Amino acid sequence: MATVSIVLPTFNRLRYLREAIASVQAQTFSDWELLVVDDGSTDGTAGYVRALRDPRIHLILEPHRGSIAAARNRGLLAAQAPWVGFLDSDDRWLSEKLATQLAAVGRHEWCYSAYRMIDEEGRETRQRVGGPWCPYSGSVIRPLVTADASIALPTVLVRRELANRLRFDERLPFAEDYEFLLRLANQAGAAVVDHVVAEFREHPGRTTRGRYETHVGKAMAYRKFARAAPAELAGRCRRLGYWHVIAALRLARRQGALTLSLRWLPRIWRM
Repeated sequence: MATVSIVLPTFNRLRYLREAIASVQAQTFSDWELLVVDDGSTDGTAGYVRALRDPRIHLILEPHRGSIAAARNRGLLAAQAPWVGFLDSDDRWLSEKLATQLAAVGRHEWCYSAYRMIDEEGRETRQRVGGPWCPYSGSVIRPLVTADASIALPTVLVRRELANRLRFDERLPFAEDYEFLLRLANQAGAAVVDHVVAEFREHPGRTTRGRYETHVGKAMAYRKFARAAPAELAGRCRRLGYWHVIAALRLARRQGALTLSLRWLPRIWRM
């Protein structure tokens, strides 16, 4: 049995998938299994993965659902190792990622690290997702809610049993990774590695780019978590949920999709 199971969902991203898989194969810690969950790709992804002939790489073929949460949950279901890592098909890891985090996690249930942004060609950029980097350890739920902690799923290493208990909420159109992290941080303290272990690629085809559904997902995440959040954070979560509702409607109106966006409101309230 491997020490780390890596869940990598993908859909028609062969251009970037090659680099993502290569970054796993380049890890200095080699006792891993890679679960490539192909969400019905039509660009030759399956053939490419099979041709690698690496016994540590397993291809899971799924009919196209368009749900990254469902793809990640399918990968979690197949994972066998005591630890789980996550990588998106357009991102990549630095070679010391697994070795560094396994050495740092200690008795914690999970670990996260810093990251940097790259462009389509793999060049570093100054752009960031989230706020400035600050390494919080132990209980990180407050800085995660307030966005003082910049935690990204592809930098996370988590015990498989805990990840399988939490799983990803497939009802959210986007921000399912952030909602998962909220519950993870509320469940257990974290170890942190204070240097870059992953690179996030910003490109025109990135699924979260400029879509009002991103705000819908955040609104759902905050409203859902407000019920389980510590008392001092529950009100803030509700206010953030309302803010993202307004942001979603404003962006949808500019994009000519206001009527479509209104259909999400009952689902948001039910969270």
